[in-house]
Amino acid sequence: MSEQQEPFLTPQEAQEDSGDDLPRGKWRDGLCDFFSHCGKPVCLKTWFCSPCLLGQVMSRSGLDVLGRPTSAELARKTSCRLISFLITYYVIVNVVMITIFRKKCEECVPEFVNPYVDAIFSALNLLFGLYFLLIIIRTRAEIRMKSGIDGSCFGDFFLAWCCDCCVIGQMARHTADYDEQDDRCCTFNGLAV
Repeated sequence: MSEQQEPFLTPQEAQEDSGDDLPRGKWRDGLCDFFSHCGKPVCLKTWFCSPCLLGQVMSRSGLDVLGRPTSAELARKTSCRLISFLITYYVIVNVVMITIFRKKCEECVPEFVNPYVDAIFSALNLLFGLYFLLIIIRTRAEIRMKSGIDGSCFGDFFLAWCCDCCVIGQMARHTADYDEQDDRCCTFNGLAV
């Protein structure tokens, strides 16, 4: 075996790699403090493209697309992979909607021609939602562990279920000090590189 695997990032290396000074013992700010950076890209990404922001948080936290610690090189690709997955999902959903959906003329209610397609479509939506719920929970748990913040997987699940964009925004604000660092929309980690 001639290939040498890259070592996994330790919490200290992930912090040094991202250039962040993570607060210890508590979150940098509250769950609903998203307006503290109003007008900056992080506020807009929190509300209008939270899956993209999640990918950036995962990249700067040293995580892969499943929310597991990984090498610095693979972590840099997490954001791009997550956004590619998101775009692929939306293309598939729209193709299915356009080609298989029809309208009942008398009621103007959309319905699937084949009931099996409806079940497959519902399962696809469920799997997509569960995937994002899982990676939000894993990312939050990893950030809590690195920062020494008390909490539980159940608490992470409950918060992610109730307001995923608030949770993603809090993780983004915790892993980067937007008062000190420049925020960017289209970088792998959401910061000026």
